[in-house]
Amino acid sequence: MIFNYFKIALRSLWRFKGYAVVNIIGLAAGITCCLLIMLFVYDEWQFDQFHENGDHIYRVTTIEKTEDGTLHHLANAYPPVAPRLQSAFSELEQVVRFFPYSVSVKNPDNNTLFQEEKFFFADSLFFSMFSFQLESGNPANALVAPNAVVLTTETAKRYFGDENPIGKTLKVDAVHDFVITGIVENPPHNSSLQFDFVAAMPSISHVMGTWVLNSGKSWHYPPMHTFVKLTEDQSISRVQDQMKEFNKTNLPDYLVDTYSFQFQPFKEIHFLRSKVI
Repeated sequence: MIFNYFKIALRSLWRFKGYAVVNIIGLAAGITCCLLIMLFVYDEWQFDQFHENGDHIYRVTTIEKTEDGTLHHLANAYPPVAPRLQSAFSELEQVVRFFPYSVSVKNPDNNTLFQEEKFFFADSLFFSMFSFQLESGNPANALVAPNAVVLTTETAKRYFGDENPIGKTLKVDAVHDFVITGIVENPPHNSSLQFDFVAAMPSISHVMGTWVLNSGKSWHYPPMHTFVKLTEDQSISRVQDQMKEFNKTNLPDYLVDTYSFQFQPFKEIHFLRSKVI
């Protein structure tokens, strides 16, 4: 019986060849489009899902109120915010800042020189909070030394070829020496954090100036990305509820009515980009 059905179907296809070809091509194109859309959606949903502690990480954002009452939702905070959050809330296990900056980097041994747009300055807990895999070096202390820098595998290849770069020195902006303390795997394409270098935060004072980490001078610039990680079984809503009091205690008087802070789940950042500056 089934064999007869196949015979009838084949005869119909042969009899109406043009019509059959159009339908088959249309069906194939439809299936292909559906598969491509499904792959795209799956890839989008996988953004930042590889971080082990991702469910407990939040980005600190700033709501800035201008003189005319306009509200700007900024995807960052400022340098003094992170240490004050760490001191104010026991619910926060870790607080990490990072700041991408454009610098020139040179390997003095072979004169390889590039202008780098993805040079991060980050706090020492960066590789403890985020699950980027180090191929060489210890994530717990890779950014402890004030002049330490970690390179991605692709970046290390550009500057050193097949050499082992650990312990070698790179010169930033032709003046500042950075010692390589680790090699990290290239960030996945579906990571919101894309970098080529991660340097210890204290070194920003040498490259940009000591004012950067001076809490009396850096409430407006530079706009550092700030992330917090909650301790187990804590709710970010408890921290959020106390932020008004935090502002009164920690912000300069002239900013208390200008700045307020919110917390965005890290795994939702990719889908919230259009809502922040």
